[in-house]
Amino acid sequence: MDKVDKQELIKLYDKLTQLTKENGNLQVQNAEYSHIVGELSEKLKQYDAKFGRVFTKGTSSSTR
Repeated sequence: MDKVDKQELIKLYDKLTQLTKENGNLQVQNAEYSHIVGELSEKLKQYDAKFGRVFTKGTSSSTR
């Protein structure tokens, strides 16, 4: 294996490491957002049960 191949392998390994870290961060961020959406959905259900439906489908053709 010549020097160029080693340098290329090192660059590729570094890039793989960086992308693996980014992927992990995105998975955590996705889990956090999913948790927030779940909490807000539950609050909306509770609000709907207490006060009635908040969001309804529009009847105007401009909302489509």
